[in-house]
Amino acid sequence: METKKGFVLIIVLAFLAVVSLMAGVIIYIGVNELSQATRRNDFERAYYLAISGAQMQYLYYIKQGTSDLAEQEVLIDTVDGKQVKGYFNPRAYPLEQDGEVDIVSVGCVNKGAFNECRVTMVVKYYQSPSIASPGMITMTGHKTLIFISRVTVNESVGSNTGINPIQYVSLPEYRKVANPDLTALSYWIDASDPYNVKALYDTNGNGARITDQNTDGTITIDDAILQGQGDPILIEQCKSIFRADNPYHPGGGEEYGAIDDLDAFYEYYTHDLNYKDPSHPLQVAPGELNYYQGDQTFDPWFHPNNKEITFVDGNVTIWFSDENWSGDPKDHTIVSTKNIAVNYLTNRASDRLTLIAYGNVTFDYGISFLQVNGDVVVQAGGNFIAKYGGQTNGTMFANTGITVDTIGSIGLIFNRILNNEKFDRSDPDQIPLGLHPDYPKPRQSLWQRP
Repeated sequence: METKKGFVLIIVLAFLAVVSLMAGVIIYIGVNELSQATRRNDFERAYYLAISGAQMQYLYYIKQGTSDLAEQEVLIDTVDGKQVKGYFNPRAYPLEQDGEVDIVSVGCVNKGAFNECRVTMVVKYYQSPSIASPGMITMTGHKTLIFISRVTVNESVGSNTGINPIQYVSLPEYRKVANPDLTALSYWIDASDPYNVKALYDTNGNGARITDQNTDGTITIDDAILQGQGDPILIEQCKSIFRADNPYHPGGGEEYGAIDDLDAFYEYYTHDLNYKDPSHPLQVAPGELNYYQGDQTFDPWFHPNNKEITFVDGNVTIWFSDENWSGDPKDHTIVSTKNIAVNYLTNRASDRLTLIAYGNVTFDYGISFLQVNGDVVVQAGGNFIAKYGGQTNGTMFANTGITVDTIGSIGLIFNRILNNEKFDRSDPDQIPLGLHPDYPKPRQSLWQRP
């Protein structure tokens, strides 16, 4: 009998041991899972703290021009209503040799504790190039006997097609930025919401458009008639759509010409941008104060003084020295449906002149003996061409290509020097009026340091 009781006792004790062991394992697993989940959450918090620190450091670096940003303490609300202390401590390291900035940001939760979670993020910001084009960029200096004229570029140059310095060009190898992000600027966009892309040939963006019915590569009134499919009422509706999407028709009526990129360019400035702020129209529509019809020459006797933006339906020629520009600091934009030729630049040291052309922008003769004190921003739908010499503080972008050629060969006089204009393209308040929203901006890449 006693043997049976002892056997039962052994079984009971073994059962209790197994239950206790299982309970212990379950509790251990539960506590471990909870600890790991908490640690994962802390690492995730540290990750976002590191990113936030990097972004704040970047803004601080751009605005203040310094890499000193003190460690920041942040209180993080948790799902159970508690708060966890977090920290981020970023530092900026400008890399002058390649025009980049590395920002190292450390995010930390439970700082100093045994279960401290620390994440280091590195953000690399690439400065946008001062001279950029999706097309070929060619820069050329010259030598005659003992005289040498040089092309010097003091900032980065970007192209996704090719950069072709032939000779007598001062352009360090690391400044040649192969940038596949550079694409031709399109005006099939809405100024009030530039990332709301309009359908091709829907110039006014109302969703109705004429398509290439006869497949000849153009959109004309003939396509509108064909789109009407022989129905008189539908034909008139299609004609109305064509007229609405054909705002630029020089030399003819509303049914003249074809709907093309120039219509989109024209609509963007004279309508979309012009009336973007109803309380402050830019007055660049036909018949308004800042709209000029036909080719214009701006010189000491005739110039668009004290205007923030001027729209010219035609070619623009600038014969104009900086002494005649304006007595006050000026930020001025000139837009042309054709070409802009600059023979004398117009700005003083405190001025900024933005030149936007559907066609080409050319810095031609006469400028060779001038040093431009202010900043010039160029946006060309065609080519940007800088002839002869001189110094230009500016930023240049051209859809088709860029050519910088000293042409002359008298050293120092015909040297061409291009310096970057220092406005922050990531700050809307610093972007010149009328500049395309896709004008090259700083790029960034983000990765986590092991």
